[in-house]
Amino acid sequence: MAVVQAGEDWWTISPGGTALEEAPPGWEETYPRVLGLTTEAPAAGEPLTVPQGEQEKLAALTELLEALEAREMLSKVENFIDLGEEDGIYFDYGPGLTVLVPWTGEVSRSVARLQKVEEALAEELTGTLDLTCGEYEAKLLVEQWLPPSWGGTAGLSTRGNCDIMGKRDVPFVLPAGRTRTPKSKEEWTMGLFDRFKAKKEPEAPQAAWDNAFKANVNFYGKAGEESFGALVLTEGVETILPVAPWEKYGLDGRPVADWRLVLVSIADQGILGMADYRTVMPKLAPYIQGKREDLVLTKGLTKAQLEGLLQ
Repeated sequence: MAVVQAGEDWWTISPGGTALEEAPPGWEETYPRVLGLTTEAPAAGEPLTVPQGEQEKLAALTELLEALEAREMLSKVENFIDLGEEDGIYFDYGPGLTVLVPWTGEVSRSVARLQKVEEALAEELTGTLDLTCGEYEAKLLVEQWLPPSWGGTAGLSTRGNCDIMGKRDVPFVLPAGRTRTPKSKEEWTMGLFDRFKAKKEPEAPQAAWDNAFKANVNFYGKAGEESFGALVLTEGVETILPVAPWEKYGLDGRPVADWRLVLVSIADQGILGMADYRTVMPKLAPYIQGKREDLVLTKGLTKAQLEGLLQ
């Protein structure tokens, strides 16, 4: 169960969204509170009602609660479920960890991915686990996101706070094809979901494209500086890259001039360096195994080959 606020009162609700009763004394130690949702005069035994503009929030909430309950994971959500942020749904999950799942797509699929995280790890995570990066990607930020009303930092896991220049809060790519058990939190962050997406050797050119990792476009920047676009190329990972991302992607409707290719080493569990995108693309030519319109498909480069791109 969880609790929602109605005026000055708090009500318990079932995972399916039915109002049960006014929250009993001491509920703060028992149920997570739902934030960012406006409720309308709950009645015991009746479905929770919300304004027209918040029905999608309610639907996402009930899907999340039902998925967590079905997988016996709801008990680890102890403090909050925040529906008030644009970049996704935040909820605490065990001591010291906040999880962010996307609004778009099936929330239940994100819960399934979270369960696979638990099954894959031998240690508890702390910080902020961002599952909005894509089906086979994740970001683990060192700092735990908390609701702004609780003194937390709003937007902690958004693009402006995943600073790829830092050594700790790094948006790692999760490459396919690795099967050994991760030995550290950082290594797990780089190779989590590949354990659940088997990578087959391509039998034909189409298979190579199907099995390759498609690099995501991210934007980064600090206060007072121009933002830049970045894509990641990881050691040993066949990757689909745009030839000229500046022609297709922008930030908040504005073009971005500065683009960089971030080179990540699995062996070193970190970033080797960043190269100017326009300069590095010709150097990638020997490692290109396919081209389609405005995309190229790279081979899986070795660490030495990645380092060569920086020279």
